[in-house]
Amino acid sequence: MATINKDGLTPMQRGRLDKALAGLIRVDGVVMTWEASILPLSGRKRIGDDMASYSRARFNRMGYREQEAYMARLSSKRVYSLAVAIAGYDGDAWREVPKIIYDAVMMDPDPAEAEAEAAWTDADSLALFGSV
Repeated sequence: MATINKDGLTPMQRGRLDKALAGLIRVDGVVMTWEASILPLSGRKRIGDDMASYSRARFNRMGYREQEAYMARLSSKRVYSLAVAIAGYDGDAWREVPKIIYDAVMMDPDPAEAEAEAAWTDADSLALFGSV
């Protein structure tokens, strides 16, 4: 499950985050707050470009320089997404979220990584790095 980190935020930043989390969203026909829709997610994050909004018809009507500027705008605009676990689906589905929420969501620790970190000893540090 994803967790939301509000540590280290100024009162203004916390208020903006709380307002964003209280906003409503429709997910699978159910209206809920952003916070309720994000908590069951895995917390895995991805940043992509906005090439999904690419319009071939609009692109074809432009001149060469306009086309270059259009492509530069789309590739520079960022889309922030969190992974959604879907029952019976092996891959990942992604849900776009506002950047303020994306920044506040903490990724879940990987159980295998947490187990390996717990088993790490000073002898391992000495062998690998030459110091503790």
